[in-house]
Formats: sequence, structure tokens, C-alpha cells
Amino acid sequence: MKPNMKPNASELANQLRTQSAQPTACQSCASVLSTSDSHTSASSACASNQGIKQGVFISFEGCDKAGKSTHIKHISAALEQHGYKVVYVQEPGSTQLGAHIREIVKTCSEPLSAKAELMLFLAARAQLVDTVIRPALTQGCVVLADRFMDSSVAYQGYGRGLDPAFIERCNAFVCDECVPDKTILLIPEGNPHEKFANELVNNEHDRMEREGVEFQQATLAGYHHIAQQYPQRIAIVHTASSKECTFKRVCEALSGLFPCLHHEELC
Repeated sequence: MKPNMKPNASELANQLRTQSAQPTACQSCASVLSTSDSHTSASSACASNQGIKQGVFISFEGCDKAGKSTHIKHISAALEQHGYKVVYVQEPGSTQLGAHIREIVKTCSEPLSAKAELMLFLAARAQLVDTVIRPALTQGCVVLADRFMDSSVAYQGYGRGLDPAFIERCNAFVCDECVPDKTILLIPEGNPHEKFANELVNNEHDRMEREGVEFQQATLAGYHHIAQQYPQRIAIVHTASSKECTFKRVCEALSGLFPCLHHEELC
């Protein structure tokens, strides 16, 4: 099943607050969810110490046109086939506030300062964590995020020239220890900047995408630096021309958390 790209977050949050049934997963993956202590981020911090169910939080990162949405759909479908309840979120978005902010940052005709842009993303993230991600994780769901905190460091930090260390402190406040268990950083094989430049020709693009190749180069360099800082959390996946090949690489990167994905094939 493909995740809803425009979820009704209010209904989702209410549903998650009242759910009590543990999602059924394949035996091998269920053991990882219940016993693994190798990752102490979302699955432990967000669940606190109240004996509540713990989910798994996966974020997908990368520059524009990297294929995040496509491969989130494939991984979501694969996990649902193995019995997991999957919740898809998008940044900014997936809440009413986030949807409004998304419209602003994508289409605003007035020039946004780098600081204003950062604060908008942080506000959307705070609302998303508190009203959707945390409730989903406490109910044992798998949360798949199309962008999360690393995007602000890469785009507003390395891309816009703001202090990455300051942005990380802002993220720590906004996310309140709700950190992805694993981050898939998608980078196209070959020359990703050439691929992006080719897609700019004769296509409609939002405000961020119109920033051009130099901005994307700085952002990608930022992503590489972040990956070096957090090698245990961030897995770099080079996307191939074949979706099947890329899907296998993503599954391999996630197989430590979900052994059922080890031999998964793209349908």
C-alpha cells in the first residue's frame, strides 16, 4: 500500500492516542523491535520509561530529486506486507501548521531571510514531533519521514551559511530527544549536480529548487559532513538507474532493524 502523501494529521493523532493493539510483525523483526538496545534514539527516548510500546523512526534525506518519496513508498509497502503499521510524514507538512508552512517556503514571493526560513522549518518540525511522530512511536508504529532534522543542518546551515552547530542545538530543543533510529541518505550515482541541472530544464520547480546547482552542491557537501559526524545513524545509499537495485540497497541498509527486508524484492 502506498502511504497517503497528504495525511489528515488530526485524525491520525487522535487515532494513535487511543490505539492499544500491538502491530503484528514477522518474528525476526519483532525480536529486533523488542530487544535491540543498539539504537537509543526515537525508540527509547520518545517512549520514555512508562512501559509503553516502542516504534522505529526512519528518516530519508538527500538533495532535491534524490528519490526519497519513491523509495519511502516501496519500503512502506514492504513493511506493511510483513505486518507493520507504517506512518508516513513529510517535512514540512503532515500537520495543519506544517501544510501552511510548506506552502510559504515553497511559493513565497517575498524573499525569506535564512533565519526566517530556518525558524519556519523548526516550527513545523516541533508540531510534527509532538502531534504525530511521538504518538505514533509510542504505539509501536514504524515512522517513515521524508526529511527531518538533518535537512535543516544541510540546507539552512551549509546551503544558506547559518551556523550548523546552532541549528543542531535548535533541533535538540525542537525534537526533544526524538531522533531517527536510522537515516537513509540518498545520493545519485555519477554526478548528482548534473542530474539536478538536467531536471531544471523545462520543468516547474518550487522556490528552494530554483536556488540552482551551487546551492545544491553546498547542501550535498553538508550532507556528507553530517554523515561523517553520525556514521552509526546515517547510511549513505547511492541510487542506481534501476529502482530495483536502489530498493535492494535501501533494504540492506535497514536490515539491521528489519531482518525481514534482507531478501526483499521490489514488486
